[in-house]
Amino acid sequence: MNAVQGAALAGAEKVIAIDLVGWKLEKAKEFGATHTINPTREDPVQRIMDITHGVGADATILTPSLVTLSLLRTATRATRKAGRTVIVGAIGRDPNEVETHPLDLMFMLMAKEVFSTIFGHNVPRIDIPRLLALYRDGKLKLDELVTRRYRSRRSTRPIMTSSAVRSSAACSSPIDEARCTGWWSDSPPH
Repeated sequence: MNAVQGAALAGAEKVIAIDLVGWKLEKAKEFGATHTINPTREDPVQRIMDITHGVGADATILTPSLVTLSLLRTATRATRKAGRTVIVGAIGRDPNEVETHPLDLMFMLMAKEVFSTIFGHNVPRIDIPRLLALYRDGKLKLDELVTRRYRSRRSTRPIMTSSAVRSSAACSSPIDEARCTGWWSDSPPH
């Protein structure tokens, strides 16, 4: 959700959220998504090409708990020439995935940037006060990210619950001059 929110705050014209879970797609609209895609119902690359009139996204941000080659391939295919794919999360290999030849990757990239980020490349001394100001002004939604609250007398329950849940969004700083952002998640349906 923070990647969607960051893109909207940065002034992205089109913010596209992609997830397997319906309620997360609805929530993404509250955080600034202009379009949502469930990849089990439609091809995300084709849909992004339709939304961007065949150009592709300026930037895609991958936020699943595990970024596989398949997700990376999908994200870069949805990114325009000379666009940017940002990886937020651990990079891993799906044992069921077919190997990709390096030449296929070179053709797929077509002058695109692919890089990873830690904490959105933030500089805490500068960015935390700015984020706090956005929160105080009601522009940064943090309270809305909380989906469940626990009483302190049940302190072990949140730990057990959070370890069983796979995160679908991670913090990301806004990408300057982004007009279109994709967001991928591998969260299982509830």
